[in-house]
Amino acid sequence: MSVPVMPLVTASVLLNARRWRAIALYAAVGSGTAALILYVVFHHLGWVQLFGYLPELTRSAKWVRIARLTEDYGLVALLAIAASPLPQTPALVIVAMAELSRLGVFAAIVSGKLAKYGLAAWLAARAHDSLQGEIEQIIGSRDSEKVPHG
Repeated sequence: MSVPVMPLVTASVLLNARRWRAIALYAAVGSGTAALILYVVFHHLGWVQLFGYLPELTRSAKWVRIARLTEDYGLVALLAIAASPLPQTPALVIVAMAELSRLGVFAAIVSGKLAKYGLAAWLAARAHDSLQGEIEQIIGSRDSEKVPHG
C-alpha cells in the first residue's frame, strides 16, 4: 500500500500556509521512517528468500556488477529517487541488497523528500496567499448581491 503524500502536503499547506515548513519536515521524516522500515524488512527477509530460490544469482556477473554499483552509488541514487516523482519502493528493494548504513538510508530519503515536499509546500503557500485574496473577493461579491429578506 502506498499513501500519496504530495496531495496531503499540498492540502495541509493550503489549510494553514504559515506552517508550510513544519508540514514539509513532518512529511519528510514520516516518509523516511517508513522507507527505513521497508529497507530493513527487504534487507533481512527478501534477499534470504530470493537467494534460497535462486542460489546461482550470486554467481552471475551482472548481479555482481549491480551489487557493486549499488554499494558505490546507492545512497546518492536513493536521494535522487526520493526527490523525484519516481516510485521509491523498487529502489529500496535494490538498495537493500547492499550493506548500506541504516542512518545513511534514512538521511538520503529524508533529504530527498524534504527537497520534494519543501518545494511543493512552498509553492502551495504562495498559491494560498494569491488565492486568499480572490476567495475573499468572491465571497464579498456574493454577500453584496444577496437580497435582504423581510
